[in-house]
Amino acid sequence: MSCQASAECPFLYECISNSCVHKDLLPPTILELITICFLCVTSLISTIGGVGGGVFFFPILIAVFRFYPKEAVATCLTSVAGILIVRYIMSIPERHLRRDKPLINYDVSIIYCPSIIIGTIFGVMMNKASPNWLLLTLVSISMGVTFWETWKKGNKYRAEEIDNEKAQKANFMNLNDIEMKHIKKIQEILEPSQNSESSSVCVGKSKICYSDLESDVVYNEPQKPLTRSFLRKCEKSLFVIMEEESKIIPDKKLYILLINMAILTLFFCLQGNKNTHSIIGIEFCGVEYWILQFAYIPFGLLILFFSVKLLNREYEEKVNSGYLFLPSDIQWDKKTALTSIFLGLVIGFTAAILGVGGALISGPLLLKLGFHPQEATYTASFMATFTAIAGALQYILAGMVKWDYCIMCFVVGILGLYVGMNYVMAYIKRQNKASIIIFCLAICIGFSTLVLIFSGVEKTIEDVTLGRVLKLKEIC
Repeated sequence: MSCQASAECPFLYECISNSCVHKDLLPPTILELITICFLCVTSLISTIGGVGGGVFFFPILIAVFRFYPKEAVATCLTSVAGILIVRYIMSIPERHLRRDKPLINYDVSIIYCPSIIIGTIFGVMMNKASPNWLLLTLVSISMGVTFWETWKKGNKYRAEEIDNEKAQKANFMNLNDIEMKHIKKIQEILEPSQNSESSSVCVGKSKICYSDLESDVVYNEPQKPLTRSFLRKCEKSLFVIMEEESKIIPDKKLYILLINMAILTLFFCLQGNKNTHSIIGIEFCGVEYWILQFAYIPFGLLILFFSVKLLNREYEEKVNSGYLFLPSDIQWDKKTALTSIFLGLVIGFTAAILGVGGALISGPLLLKLGFHPQEATYTASFMATFTAIAGALQYILAGMVKWDYCIMCFVVGILGLYVGMNYVMAYIKRQNKASIIIFCLAICIGFSTLVLIFSGVEKTIEDVTLGRVLKLKEIC
């Protein structure tokens, strides 16, 4: 917008070199200071809900700080990518509630990340082409249902926390301790001694099982004949599995995710989009653009194939070793893997069509699959990290990030992250108040739904005024 003086520019814009540009953050206005304080509260809520902060940052950058959408996206996504990286680093020491393994579920991540991205490719195209009234209807129904189901899940957990008997689940024994006792029982069978208590082991002609298990534990009996060589193999492999799982970071699975992110980032930068230029000069919506639009898919499918083979092999080893499963553990046979890939595609497609972050969809889905709220939110946040980094790099290379506001959002997000993870999450864990996590996720979903509906209504009114209600939008 051209100008002669700052008075001709919109609120929070200044006239520089005869052009209206957004003012620097410093010195901040009173409105900006109040908004920053509000962002501190929302970043705490988003930290607990596991959605990264973008759900609040983006609409506030547009509504209060008066950024244009493309600048808001670049600034918001870059700050969220930084916040999610720090969150992951802080999450690394966090351990599973019932096992000696990371709280983040890397198994789910290596399946869902590539499939979500593939789903997003088609969802973005659908979002660009669909009329605004259709998007408004889809947002209202799907996000409304997601909010209500998540809120009900929170009420269910809250009722269980109030019920003293159900709250005792927090005191269940660590599964690794039970498995170590199982290994000792196998050793007693292989090398009996006078003090042996092998009678407590359930042993038949063709099976060996645990003598006593808690109600929420699933044991899949190995389908192999009971021989001394098989028992020795069980003893060894179960110990190896437990040792491998206890690693702070499962390097093999993290490498898969990093390779996936590197491929995605490369395609993003090569392709470019309507707001950012391709690093190799590819024309937006040209032939090369559309080739690169779908070029990730074969790489994503290859990563998925390798991941499924890896998880399927690990699952079979666990079953044949006497590993104990929780109901929320995904037992990675081929059918389950294909179902999970399909769910990932649906998450990516749905999130892209509605224009929301994947964590807003994957978090409630993981809860629906029976994951503990802490594991669900930590895993959903971790999965969102990779797509956020890939997208942020594209905007950084294009020089579209308003760095002072980006740093402000990052600092506010880190403050919320620090308080949320070191105090609120610690309180939740100590007091067994997992319902707080679910309610915070529901608040994030509800806020995002209201913002999207408001935006959709505004665009639909514009379409009605211009007589293009039934027309499909142009993708390019």
